[in-house]
Amino acid sequence: MKVIVTESQYKKVLIEQELSVIDRLKRKWKRVNQNLNLIEDFIYEYRHGLLDVAAIGTMFIPLVGPFISLGIELGNAALYANEGDDYTAGLSLAFTLIPAGQLIRRVPAIKNMTKGGLRSLMKKVSNPKTAKTLSQSEKELMEQVNKQSKWIRLTATKELTKKITIGLLKKLNLPKIVNLFYYFGLKYPKTFAVTKFGLQFGGIWYSYDKLAGIYGLKNKNEIDTKKQKELNSEFELNKDEITRQALKEVEKTVNTEEQNKQYQEYIAKYRK
Repeated sequence: MKVIVTESQYKKVLIEQELSVIDRLKRKWKRVNQNLNLIEDFIYEYRHGLLDVAAIGTMFIPLVGPFISLGIELGNAALYANEGDDYTAGLSLAFTLIPAGQLIRRVPAIKNMTKGGLRSLMKKVSNPKTAKTLSQSEKELMEQVNKQSKWIRLTATKELTKKITIGLLKKLNLPKIVNLFYYFGLKYPKTFAVTKFGLQFGGIWYSYDKLAGIYGLKNKNEIDTKKQKELNSEFELNKDEITRQALKEVEKTVNTEEQNKQYQEYIAKYRK
């Protein structure tokens, strides 16, 4: 049986086919756009955690010079800072400071990332075009860093405080240690109470307030030269143990990011 199709019917069929193809293309393009939007949403959501961690560069990198003078190893942070790349410096600083075991337990994806990879990742996420080219491992890292960003920032700042305190205490004698912590306590009494914290010598505990009196920091008329000689002698015999006491008290009291920043700024300006 022969079917005769009129020209108008034929055109209608062609138009319907074209519309069908166009409709399919539109739906496909819509799905592509949705996927791109999902990627963009992912990047937007999780890049902030990474940038949050990297932002410690703006807090601490200006202080790197004095810390390097204490012989403190800060990885590539100083190099990036010299290049004016504070955010990469901050990220490098954070991941350099935290002990590897602790960091990997919290951010497992970091073990697959080299230092160069971290820098490359920072550049990628800061550019909307390249941000879409992240690998699966880079996305995993961003997600984990975002989840742990507060922990990373605080842990890194506390580890830096620990490092600079150890580096500085190695270079100071007892009168200068007393000077350091007594005036820190006077400047930030809510963080470090000079009547509550101190050092133990031969089984006897002395507050920093008491030690400041012995060394004439409060009043020159209160200087006790006999007690000074006794304490200085005890310090020379047990320097490691006494400086450990000082370090523990700093770790115990300087707990928040703000307190760590205060302490580090104070140390950076301290003149031995």
